[in-house]
Amino acid sequence: MKSKILILVVLSIFAVRFLLMPGFIPTHDGEFHFVRFWQFEKMLLSGDLFPIWAPDLNSGYGLPLFYYHYPMPNYFGVLFHQLGVSYTDAFKLTMASFYVLAVVFFYLWSRIFWAAIIFGWTPYWFVNLFVRGSIGEVMAMAGFAFIIWAIKAKRRALASAGVAFIILA
Repeated sequence: MKSKILILVVLSIFAVRFLLMPGFIPTHDGEFHFVRFWQFEKMLLSGDLFPIWAPDLNSGYGLPLFYYHYPMPNYFGVLFHQLGVSYTDAFKLTMASFYVLAVVFFYLWSRIFWAAIIFGWTPYWFVNLFVRGSIGEVMAMAGFAFIIWAIKAKRRALASAGVAFIILA
């Protein structure tokens, strides 16, 4: 089983290899996430653990961007940025890592190797990753795969945590 998971991880990394290359991939939502990461990080570093306000937007007057925007991608984007990568790479690494996690948890749930490969190579993934840049949806799909695995493994607390994750993603 471990070798199958390793093969799935390698195939998944191959599928998102363009996210691991230098430079920006223009997507529908990508540019906006950089600004959100920057403002979210600014608020986190000022001590606000659950930011609502984006202080530098709206010509410097600020606006309650995070009151309406899902927060989970921002936490991971800030984490990657704090580890030393740019906001662009933080965006791409967050999407790539949650894509890989989705494929792995789908396999752990189904136990069908080929089903996990088909799940990971479904064109809808690539539209989300490379066209839409919908980081929240990529994270939510990984959360869904986690939930169905947790339900099958009879781990209710993990399934509940997965539902909370999806709500925040």
